[in-house]
Amino acid sequence: VLEAHTANGELLSGAISAAALAVAVVGPSRTRPLLWFCASGLLAGIALSLKQSGFDGLLTIVCWLAISALVSPGQRRDALRRLTMVFAGLASVLSMLVVHGALTGWSRWWTAVAGYRLRVESWFAGAEWTNLRESSRFAFAVLGVTALAAMVGVALLVDEALRGSRRYPRRRLILVLWLLISIGSFLIGGGFWRHYWQILAAPLSALAGVALARMGKLAFIATAAIVAPCLAVSMWVFTADPNQINVRASSDSRSSLDTHVARWFGSHRRDGDNLYVMCFSAALYADAHQDPGYPYLWFTEVQHGPKAHVMLVAYLADPRRAPRFIAKYQSTLTCDPSGDVERIVSRDYHGITSVDGVGIYQRNILPDAAHADPRTSSTRRTR
Repeated sequence: VLEAHTANGELLSGAISAAALAVAVVGPSRTRPLLWFCASGLLAGIALSLKQSGFDGLLTIVCWLAISALVSPGQRRDALRRLTMVFAGLASVLSMLVVHGALTGWSRWWTAVAGYRLRVESWFAGAEWTNLRESSRFAFAVLGVTALAAMVGVALLVDEALRGSRRYPRRRLILVLWLLISIGSFLIGGGFWRHYWQILAAPLSALAGVALARMGKLAFIATAAIVAPCLAVSMWVFTADPNQINVRASSDSRSSLDTHVARWFGSHRRDGDNLYVMCFSAALYADAHQDPGYPYLWFTEVQHGPKAHVMLVAYLADPRRAPRFIAKYQSTLTCDPSGDVERIVSRDYHGITSVDGVGIYQRNILPDAAHADPRTSSTRRTR
């Protein structure tokens, strides 16, 4: 229920970010620590390139080394050298991103990587607080016990650090720092969808591990208590009827609907036919083995994406590219309150059937009619 999609950006980026942090933590005990910190920066850069939220590991490492330089004058030189190597590893990835940005065009690149998010959906603009309330229920079911164990781990680390114990070196406070920065990464996202909670899974699990390490023989029972909710939720999801798995996993009933619409399209399509989902149900394109002709596949992007309205109007009105079929998952006025799309659909399309309540519309004049003999156009239109 915290997965979202099979290839979860937060999970992929978070795994690499956690690896970067692990390499940095073990680096000082190795024979050539500077190389380890360079590798840590390289991994942190890869994590950041996968998902914007992947900065948590990098920022944790940088803050940890900066704090070490400030509070331990004797280790300042080593800390600054290690910090330099982290940035060197990071630069090897960022340089490739810079090249990509130059080839793509800086304005387009920045909009895709950061500008759109900051302007449309983030802590700073358009935060989905309703989603936070809704998704937190599922996050608590999966991560609740882990979070409780993690708080015990935080208390143990802080207590040991304050007492100057050698058993828990001060550097282990990096886990507490990691959790705090990950919470910031989670909040900055602003969407608060269920899969955003994956950002917190790794630091919570690491801190829970600190608590488990102190429990001795009780650790096995505590581990079972932590893992049990995850297994229970997974069993509840995957023991459902296949048509209900997505409903249980993400409260999304469109899975079976997408399958039925895709099956209808497959039985009626001809060579060169294409389909437009109005205006969002991205999975249908995969089910129908159909490449979308319009680049925005989610409602927020249809409403706020760069030139989204202009591109949609041009796509539907273009006699060469316009889709033969439209599957109306949402009304035209919901997708385009201006009414421009409604006028085009009313003029160039007509309803032919309904699949599980989804209206299917067919173009009056097929896209290749633009090159047909004008004397036959009325026949095509009637047909």
